[in-house]
Amino acid sequence: MSGNLVNSEILPIIKTCKEKIREGISENIMEIVLDFSKVEKVDTSAVVLVIEMERLVRNHFSLSPEGQRPKIVLSYLPANLSALLDIYSLSGSLCVHQ
Repeated sequence: MSGNLVNSEILPIIKTCKEKIREGISENIMEIVLDFSKVEKVDTSAVVLVIEMERLVRNHFSLSPEGQRPKIVLSYLPANLSALLDIYSLSGSLCVHQ
């Protein structure tokens, strides 16, 4: 990902990410990496991106023979998002790895 992950620009980014993930559904994907290293500006609306990606994986990828879905790995996650995602993860409904 690159550019800005702010409220006014987040929907096209979510759409692009969803399309790329859907393209890979038929493949044996074990890991989806959301790389924030080239993101210039980020606000809390970027949490929506992470939640949408996790929901997409949960709803569209069937369990592997080992009973697992692909992992979502967040790399170079900004500190403000990291704290918010920690809170969401406490509920047990969000499964991402930092």
